[in-house]
Amino acid sequence: MSLVTPFVQSRNRQPRNWGNYSATKMLPNTAGFVSPLPQVQPLEAGDEAYVQDVGPVFCSVVGTIGAGDAVWQPIGTGVASGFQTENVANFYSASAAGICPGANDFIVVALAVPFTGRSGSSEQMIAGTTSGNTGWRLGWMFGQLGLQVFDGGGGPALNLGIPVSILAVEQLAGKQHAICARVRQVGGNTDISLWVGPAQKGSSVVGLAGVSPSALGTLRVSSALGGSVIAMDGCVCGLGYYEGTQTDDQLRVLMGRCIKDSDLPLDLVPWTTAWTGADLAGVPASLPATVGVGTLTRQGAPTTIAGYFPPA
Repeated sequence: MSLVTPFVQSRNRQPRNWGNYSATKMLPNTAGFVSPLPQVQPLEAGDEAYVQDVGPVFCSVVGTIGAGDAVWQPIGTGVASGFQTENVANFYSASAAGICPGANDFIVVALAVPFTGRSGSSEQMIAGTTSGNTGWRLGWMFGQLGLQVFDGGGGPALNLGIPVSILAVEQLAGKQHAICARVRQVGGNTDISLWVGPAQKGSSVVGLAGVSPSALGTLRVSSALGGSVIAMDGCVCGLGYYEGTQTDDQLRVLMGRCIKDSDLPLDLVPWTTAWTGADLAGVPASLPATVGVGTLTRQGAPTTIAGYFPPA
């Protein structure tokens, strides 16, 4: 075997490792990359770099040089990064209303780790966007993994709860839950389902043709309004929202990758808005979306976390 990379193609003259960076948004051809444009020209899918608090990463999508739209993924280390909260006042909220509002067809994917057993008498929210009787909510609700979707009527027209008795393993503290909520229109009805990893754990079809998006609601991550809501008491390691739908096969691949990467994959879904756990780590005061449009603003004093959490 050659002691050095052989010169069998011209690009072998360029090293594939781009060095060390303080954050994923500083990587070549991302939003925070500040070096002169010509220095990005040799970037190719498969190139590597190292990010503080994240570890080794690779470029999966080069994007348009100069547009800051390259996609970099962690190299499977099994280490999850994100922010943690043990107080209902410590969370992230969108800086403007109407981000991740819900729609007739949408998915929400969240990576979350509960630190304690889930309450049977309260709600421990992962994320939600509601205003009046519009929008959606996802979290542990009265001992169930629950999804609520509103249609603008007198209450949540769509309720799906997966009892603890069915999801016993998934309720264990210290396990990373890769959760997907899918809402879609099928034959004039609304079909909602909940996934934990690559397995669909529950679904419901409601004779309702339409979901009322929450144009005035504010996305809140790990907290929500309401008298029954208590601290999520855990960490969030990624959140993605896609206004569209995914097939069962696509979700199986996506949710398997969530477990493998311990983060939100960016190359399998054209996310409308998404934040990776790598960007949530460090608890910045203001965090523009890793992909898409939207900014999260820190509320209270959540803290950073990184570590290995076995999948639920």
